[in-house]
Amino acid sequence: MRLRALFLLCWIAAFAAAQEPVCRSVEGERILGKDLAAAIPEFVAMPAETLLGTAPVPGSRRVFHSSEILALAKRYSIAMPAGKEVCFEWAMAPLDQVRVLEAMRASLQVPDTQIEIAEASTYRVPLGRIEF
Repeated sequence: MRLRALFLLCWIAAFAAAQEPVCRSVEGERILGKDLAAAIPEFVAMPAETLLGTAPVPGSRRVFHSSEILALAKRYSIAMPAGKEVCFEWAMAPLDQVRVLEAMRASLQVPDTQIEIAEASTYRVPLGRIEF
């Protein structure tokens, strides 16, 4: 019985490291060669503006699996060891009430307007300009 439990724990430990890679932030609608080069230095040889795909929608992730990385490396004649994966997601942060107030004032275009925010979302939102 102990041998089975030990085998089960070893099997689980073998797959514990196979979790999703840490995601890198992108600040646009496209994942470019420069984004991949920032994650995997060998891809510095790839043209920086090479389009690799569209960025995932805010709140989701786009993973380039090892087979995709190896195919890109082969296409651009880059020597690449197997087994690397890269994850991309939109850069996100909680809403900043100061920025929300500034955006509201800019939208209203009435300088003397008194605005008070009673409550704001605690969810993370994409970085960038806030518009109303």
